[in-house]
Amino acid sequence: MTNFKIRNVSQNDFKRIVELNSSEVENTSEMDLEKVTDLDALAVYHKAIVIDGEVEGFLLAIPSGRNYVNENYSWFSSRYEQFHYIDRIVVSSSCYGKGLGSALYSDLFSFSKSRVNTIACEYNLEPLNTASKALHLKYGFTEVGRHFVSNEKLVSLQVKET
Repeated sequence: MTNFKIRNVSQNDFKRIVELNSSEVENTSEMDLEKVTDLDALAVYHKAIVIDGEVEGFLLAIPSGRNYVNENYSWFSSRYEQFHYIDRIVVSSSCYGKGLGSALYSDLFSFSKSRVNTIACEYNLEPLNTASKALHLKYGFTEVGRHFVSNEKLVSLQVKET
């Protein structure tokens, strides 16, 4: 595994986070500086994974009970009382296969364990995000529903008990 550090995101990281997100926009949703600022304010967990001083990935999770307008978050809010919702996880393509996504997930689970019983997220089924599917299978997530987001993408709605 690559040597890395996981740390809280700072505003100085926002530009790089937007760049990383843009490179994976087909697997996530668009995000500009204004949106990352807004999401950061909602987040309970927003950490970066850093290699040699460069942000190579990030994970942003939003707790239940926030005023977040998002179809998937709303779906979980209507069914679960308390949860941490993984809004997005992105790892630089140059770091695929180095365990960075797994490291971020493990860190989130440790963080969430004493706070909530449920981690919620989704991944694309159409078009299929195979890397995300594999990560969620690895960590024991269970599909609890499916729906079309904005009538475009079919997603698998997933939960994991902490």
